[in-house]
Amino acid sequence: LLFDPSESLFLFYVLCAGTFVLVLGYALLYPILRGSVWFVATQILGDLLAVTGFVYLTGGVASPMSFLFFVPIITGSVLLMRRGGLATAAGASALYMGLALANALKWLPPYPRTVRLDVELDSRHVMYSILSHIVGFFLAAVFASFLSEKLLQSDRELAEKQSDLDE
Repeated sequence: LLFDPSESLFLFYVLCAGTFVLVLGYALLYPILRGSVWFVATQILGDLLAVTGFVYLTGGVASPMSFLFFVPIITGSVLLMRRGGLATAAGASALYMGLALANALKWLPPYPRTVRLDVELDSRHVMYSILSHIVGFFLAAVFASFLSEKLLQSDRELAEKQSDLDE
């Protein structure tokens, strides 16, 4: 079990409410800013921060939820192509590394306090976790952006063939 029944879920509620407010703000601003790259980048940054909060609240470097970082990375790769995917992977890497190091160096207290780690957070475990996550983040960005670019290329070719058929 991750939580003891006596553990407060207040921070989860705050994170959920904050994420809801972000999504509501995105929805209200979408009709105005829909074509803006900065708007998409802001959304992805908000998603990365929300995921980082959720990973922290589920155990930090020992969290089984760190896979959630892949959602904004894939989104960045699809919407902003390779450059956006790699930038999102870099942001996710920086946030995960900062969280892992802050937990390992005891700058950030572990949450939840009742979490029981199966392994001791020694420096090798933390470095392995950071390195494996960074490699995974960048590989996901490269693969997702490659597929997005291929899909865009296929759409262009299909439009050209449709135009030829129409003529």
